[in-house]
Amino acid sequence: MNELLKLLLAAAAITAIAVIILNWDSITNWFYVNKTNDAKLGKLIREGLSNGNYNLVGGIFNQQGALTHKNSWENVKLSDDVLSKFGDSNVIEINLSN
Repeated sequence: MNELLKLLLAAAAITAIAVIILNWDSITNWFYVNKTNDAKLGKLIREGLSNGNYNLVGGIFNQQGALTHKNSWENVKLSDDVLSKFGDSNVIEINLSN
C-alpha cells in the first residue's frame, strides 16, 4: 500500500505540473513586483530542455548592469502569448525604467 500511495502522489504531482501553463501576465508581473528603484531592464531567456520542457530564466538588472533579482520557471508548455513575445529569439528585454 505504501508503494501505491507513493505512486499516486507522484502521478498527482506530475499532473499538477503538466496542467500549469506559464502565461505572459504572470511573468511580467514577477518583473514589476521585484523591480528595484534603479532597475533599468529585465531579461527573459527561453531554453528548451532535453526532456521536452521549457525553462524560462528571468533577471532584473540595475543601471550599472548588476543582476538584482532572478527567477526561473520550468514547464511542459508555454502559452501562445509567451511564445509570440519571443518570436524567433530566445531572449526578451523588458524596459523597467520609470
